[in-house]
Amino acid sequence: MNFLRALYTRLLVQYRLYRLKMPATRPYMRYSQGSRFINRAILYLSFFVVAIIGSFLYGYTAIYGNPQPMIQSMGIPVVVLALICIWALPERASWGEKALYPLLVAYFFFALVWAQYVSIIKVPGNPWLSPQRVLLYVISGIALISFSVSREMKGLIKERFQAHKPIFICLIVLIAIEIMSLGLTSNMRLSVSYIIRETMLITIPFLLCAALFQDAARVRLFIAISMVSIVILVAFAYQESRLNQPVWAVYIPHWWFDTSDETIQRLLSGRSRYDRFRAKSSSLTSLEFAELMAILFPFCLYYLMERRRMLLRGIGAVMTIICLIGIYFSGSRLGFVGAIAAFATYLFLFGLRYWRTHRKSLIGPALIAFYPAAMTTLMVGIAISPRLSAMVIGGSSTDASTQARFDQWQMGLPMIMKNPFIGYGYANGAYKLGFVNPGGELTIDTFYLSILLETGVPGTLAFFFFHAIAAWVSAKAYLNSTDTEGKDGTRIGAAIACAMVGFLIVKLVLSQRTNHTFLAILVGFAVALYRNNKTALKQHSDA
Repeated sequence: MNFLRALYTRLLVQYRLYRLKMPATRPYMRYSQGSRFINRAILYLSFFVVAIIGSFLYGYTAIYGNPQPMIQSMGIPVVVLALICIWALPERASWGEKALYPLLVAYFFFALVWAQYVSIIKVPGNPWLSPQRVLLYVISGIALISFSVSREMKGLIKERFQAHKPIFICLIVLIAIEIMSLGLTSNMRLSVSYIIRETMLITIPFLLCAALFQDAARVRLFIAISMVSIVILVAFAYQESRLNQPVWAVYIPHWWFDTSDETIQRLLSGRSRYDRFRAKSSSLTSLEFAELMAILFPFCLYYLMERRRMLLRGIGAVMTIICLIGIYFSGSRLGFVGAIAAFATYLFLFGLRYWRTHRKSLIGPALIAFYPAAMTTLMVGIAISPRLSAMVIGGSSTDASTQARFDQWQMGLPMIMKNPFIGYGYANGAYKLGFVNPGGELTIDTFYLSILLETGVPGTLAFFFFHAIAAWVSAKAYLNSTDTEGKDGTRIGAAIACAMVGFLIVKLVLSQRTNHTFLAILVGFAVALYRNNKTALKQHSDA
């Protein structure tokens, strides 16, 4: 007892000394945001409302729900209280840049090469505790604290917002419509969970990349990681094609997975079409793997066409071939469609910029003049060659999936016309459509149909222009770049623009959202590059 009394006395003394060193303000008393009474009232009222909501959720789920939803509902007040505590933290001048940048780099690498369903820790009932998910939780927590307490972070976000408002406005509109659509959703739990998920996977990475990547070297580091990841992913795909099953199912013991879960069983079994195994590498499906390769393909072209050293250009040529081989292993035509669209866009932008920067050279005009002929030749080759036509357009083996997409549009258009403004609830599109494939699975195969059903026409336009404006900004920064040595990073803009173009085309035939995080990161790069380009142009004009 004497020991405990002495320990208590010592802790009390240390606490009083700490209070004497503290500033006069309390964490919840931010004088710049209002009076002391109002801020204190908001804090106390928030705790009261959260307590009432938590009590209601506990009572409702205890009577009408099963134990798992009850546990999830009880976690909601804890999360809300944590957010209130983050809001109440005192402001600081600095923020967690030194922690966020390496964590974001690690997350980017693991999100590319590690399968989502492979957990690093075997936890009963939670087989999805992957490295990228753990890193995402840590990044989101640090980012929220930084957004709340750091004046520097707020200043950077405000500066990026002022630099290019349309991109931020599109994101704000999309988030607002997602929240408004909750009033019409038939599955509130699913919609709320997906909105929180999209916030962590899209909004936070976008804001962090827009704020963190002021230096072109950091953007080039991410591209280098992408190149390394392509090699790893295609190696996985090659091994899958050889073994006719996913690599993760071969080299990781099955007792590590929750094999009672039907989703895990389907992911570990793989999928074939007409006796050909469709590799998916670290993605959930072969279609997502092909989409990822199409998104990364323009960065191989960047190494091939923009880097000055011949060694790096040689690496770019090899990586371009490897990326196309990966798309071939996926057995998906959408990957080739996205890669062709990206290549065509890159060739046009490269020729136009070369013409503007080398007025006396004939290479630029020749590329622009050759462009229509090259595209025409490619289209004729696809039309004449049965093999190319099957790889890009599809053949008899893909007629069923093509017809399914037409049937889904016929079913969905009347629903969209009935409620064109806010849709039927985020992540609720497939349930509202009610289309079932021959395997008995509820599915929707076109992202634009999905988002039209979920957020209506305004939400779809906000999503489209969020990426389209980023593509335009990146292309403009590339064409206006005065950097001949690639120091300010604006020459990466062509690759970002081409990735956006390929992504928006692929979304016509793919509804999965796994790769949307990478596009949010690229949009953040586009905002940062646009600022760098404006700064470089201003310095060039002053000189």
